[in-house]
Amino acid sequence: MRVISTCYPLSFLQGLIMKFIRKYKIPALGLLLVLAGLAALFLGFYGHELSPQVPSQPVSKIHDTTTKPVTVPQVVTKEVAASKSAGTDEPVAVWLPDVSIDVSVINGYYSRATDTWTLSNHSAQFAVMTSKPNIAGGNTFIYGHNRSSVFGRLPKIKSGNLAYVTTDAGLVYVYKYRSSYTVSPNDPSVLSYQGAPILTLQTCTGIAYQNRTMYVFDLVGVRHA
Repeated sequence: MRVISTCYPLSFLQGLIMKFIRKYKIPALGLLLVLAGLAALFLGFYGHELSPQVPSQPVSKIHDTTTKPVTVPQVVTKEVAASKSAGTDEPVAVWLPDVSIDVSVINGYYSRATDTWTLSNHSAQFAVMTSKPNIAGGNTFIYGHNRSSVFGRLPKIKSGNLAYVTTDAGLVYVYKYRSSYTVSPNDPSVLSYQGAPILTLQTCTGIAYQNRTMYVFDLVGVRHA
């Protein structure tokens, strides 16, 4: 199984370039000029997707950010822990105020037949085979494109920043950013995590979006929306 693919593949383009070079016997200098031109075109086309931009229709209104303080309890309240909804509901939105990410979350699925994951240009996706938000344990894994409408600003996050995950049962799980690590597209180890409840957000990184970077958050509180 491949870890989620959230970037635009370049392998087909690389293949076309090599066929063209072999056919017309382009020298090394010419090859460098061709690659430089293609890189400029690629960055020019996708560069706008990575520029900071505040969404015009904030999803944060789902969890009423105008009335809820940023400071959260460091332990889960007994009231929420006893809620029948806790640990049984799916994420519908994720909000990271420090990096201006405010995006809806839909379910994400893996196809064994095609070895691919579902992807959206406008929403993050919850990998349904991972743990739903809960206070017991496991990894809630949410992935999305590295573009301004989804997780384009995620690489700007800093230690201690908070992430708010709203569920369809009206609970808000609050997580604190701990660290990040980068893997290849063929490393699915994130899907086998066992331990304390965490949130992992994933997007593509690298000059050609060839890497998958995991941003890990620890649960610090739960409240009603």
